[in-house]
Amino acid sequence: MSEHSDIPSGMIKHCVPSGSYAKFLHKGPESSIGSTYDLINEWLEKNGHGGPRPFDIELWRNIDTLETDDSTIDIYVPIKASI
Repeated sequence: MSEHSDIPSGMIKHCVPSGSYAKFLHKGPESSIGSTYDLINEWLEKNGHGGPRPFDIELWRNIDTLETDDSTIDIYVPIKASI
């Protein structure tokens, strides 16, 4: 029996692997987050972390204000560690 055995019906679980993550901040309405991801992808490519990635994590602090100009969303992107 796992520690995640009591997940409510209809929900799924994801185990986020340990590793290195770059943190970015989107400011503004959630509907404009695509332009932030464009900038993130440009930065990742320029810094040797481009290419496909298995997931990104978005932390929405207040779902009721997602479409306001002062909304903020933290974005965590897995990156390959530099050796």
